[in-house]
Amino acid sequence: MATLFRLSALAYLSPPSAAATGIRTQPVSAVARWDPSADADASAARQLDIEPLDASNARLLDAVHPRRWTDPSPPEVYDLVVIGAGAGGLVSAKQAARRGARSCLISEALARALALLRAARAVREVRRAEEFGVRLSAPPAVDFAAFESWQKHVPAVMQRLRAKRAQIAPADSHEGTNAAGADVYQGRGRFTGRNTVEVNGKVLRFRKAVIATGGRQTAALAGVTVRYNATVEREGWALECDALLVATGREPNTGGLSCGGGGGEMCEKCPPDVSRHVPVDELLATSNPDVYAAGDVVSGTPRLTHVAGEHAKVAVENALFGGAWRHTSLVVPSVIYTEPEAPRDRLQIAAKSPEE
Repeated sequence: MATLFRLSALAYLSPPSAAATGIRTQPVSAVARWDPSADADASAARQLDIEPLDASNARLLDAVHPRRWTDPSPPEVYDLVVIGAGAGGLVSAKQAARRGARSCLISEALARALALLRAARAVREVRRAEEFGVRLSAPPAVDFAAFESWQKHVPAVMQRLRAKRAQIAPADSHEGTNAAGADVYQGRGRFTGRNTVEVNGKVLRFRKAVIATGGRQTAALAGVTVRYNATVEREGWALECDALLVATGREPNTGGLSCGGGGGEMCEKCPPDVSRHVPVDELLATSNPDVYAAGDVVSGTPRLTHVAGEHAKVAVENALFGGAWRHTSLVVPSVIYTEPEAPRDRLQIAAKSPEE
């Protein structure tokens, strides 16, 4: 109850309304849709790293990146501006709006989703079929075969992934964000000052902001040779194991934010225009007390969707409602997505004296 009463005590927070904030009331279905048969749409989808532009991916784009989207007219000032439309960004913008803040979401890239584990589980069960008296005429094969192009051959596993991703896309849609009471700007946000962000030529003033731009795949280095089945040694030690999982191929998606804008006027500890983690304290605040960060852009953070969502709750509470929640105190259960899954968690045990 204390949190609810704290909201009414903050005079600068104003309840959102469609008339006052310019929130779109036009359903996304009325916006021009993506056409899988149009070459121009297929080319535009490739620019967003979405291939192929089949029916499933067209549904996805209709929800989270509509064609010819019209940005709202910005108010004099937002209580909260959120850059990034992944889990951290969506939770930040929606939660702030639902609690009475005037918020907006700046959406450029698409959130990635994986649904491959179910296929792996199916293959595993088939391989074990003989243990249960089921005999197969041939071993199972996963349809990840090489193919000439996306248009000519669509692997069944990836086709299912795209269909599932399109099925859940409405939850992350612009229309859903509008329904929660937050504005949506479709484009790349860039800090231009301590309390200003520019997107599509419009300058948005904010009292608080959250950087939630997530991560992206690390590009392969040109000229690097990849060696398979090689023994890795250091100082004479050799490590033998049944399997090795390497998952180091992502980096923070902070390039182009201009966090260090103009010689550090926005955030003095943030590097300018490079993909690096955003330095934060335990409250997720940057060196600019009006700017917070959440999710993959925070150093030492497990790069998981639900971790970004929990970060968003911490950032909104601390930024807008006078909270002192520490992200370092979060205990978020998770698993390594193998088959079967390997659970992991952090258990903090109080230190005991030798007598105990």
